[in-house]
Amino acid sequence: MTWAKRTAVQLSCLLLILSNLVAQEQIQIGLAETDITPPIGFPMAGYFHERLAEGEVDPLKAKCIVFRSETQQAALVVCDLIAASADFSIEVKRLASEQTGIPASNIIVSATHSHTAPDYTKSMYAYLRSPAGAAPANETAAFRSKYIALLIEHTVAAIVKASTNAKPAKLESGWAEQQTPVAFNRRFVQKDGSVRTWVGLEHSGSVRSAGPIDPEIGMLLVRDDAGEPVGLVSNFALHLDTLSGQKWSADYPYYIAQSVQKALGPDVVSLFGTGCCGDINHVNPRGTERNKTDFIGNSLGETITTGLSHLSAIEDTHLEVRSGTVQLPIEESTKEDVEKAVKIMAAAKAGEAVDFTDHVTAHKKLLIDQVRNKPRFASPEDATLALL
Repeated sequence: MTWAKRTAVQLSCLLLILSNLVAQEQIQIGLAETDITPPIGFPMAGYFHERLAEGEVDPLKAKCIVFRSETQQAALVVCDLIAASADFSIEVKRLASEQTGIPASNIIVSATHSHTAPDYTKSMYAYLRSPAGAAPANETAAFRSKYIALLIEHTVAAIVKASTNAKPAKLESGWAEQQTPVAFNRRFVQKDGSVRTWVGLEHSGSVRSAGPIDPEIGMLLVRDDAGEPVGLVSNFALHLDTLSGQKWSADYPYYIAQSVQKALGPDVVSLFGTGCCGDINHVNPRGTERNKTDFIGNSLGETITTGLSHLSAIEDTHLEVRSGTVQLPIEESTKEDVEKAVKIMAAAKAGEAVDFTDHVTAHKKLLIDQVRNKPRFASPEDATLALL
């Protein structure tokens, strides 16, 4: 089967280029943040069973940076969410573009992948597809729809405020290396040649970690025309699943923000973007204890703030914005895969002990069946097992 014929998903990619290879032009930058914390009782994302939030550890935010030149403008908004669904992203970009004039194709809506954030996608789907003026089906639907409206409104507001705040700015960029171990590869090569997740190096079949980590923290410091810091964009590859529980939390980026604001000022916006971390988490495969959320965030924050003095000024700036589509193939979900997945998901729903990896795989295979297979192998009733 050729690449073009494979079932694929499309990812819109935006490239912001700040280059010193062309003539200088004045760059304006604005930053802003808004609160997107859900109410207590809203479903939480991150795992494979329903959890209703019972409280808040720290607030969830939508944080935005807007770049503007004489000919171009673009925005990046990062939300403390498990993911930025297509429905959510399209709606936010549409509304933000109408209110700011920034082309929708020049707006990135991203998520940190916090596992103590809301499971909002089904409610978002229902909210956006309900007829105008239609009353929610019940009290639960009304409760969840109210938050969905707030999530959209406040995320758009972050972009609008950042656009309004855009002023001439000076930029410094660079990176720092995280020396204190906080990130570890959670995949392990086995003696039989297979690769397993979570088993650790102490497992009798484990030979070595399946891959490296990335210790670099990328940084972009924004100063106003007077040289005062107004924002810091940082990036590090580590899964945001260090807290667990049933309380809202932005996870370790919250503590990074605290460190940044302590060093640079309470009004500085700390915008953190998660790096490629599907195989990377906070569990030391040779240790018996997991690093805590505050330890991780404070350690990364210390590395960032210590590294600020080593950043290099970008003397000549030029803003270009490009967007494109990347096609990614979706793996198969055979009839046998689906039948096995239904049994595993049914057992998990009944409270039986299920291997974590098997549970994850079963959930994935049922979802793929809904997207890829026509006709679907799972019955409508069995398909609901994949819905949290």
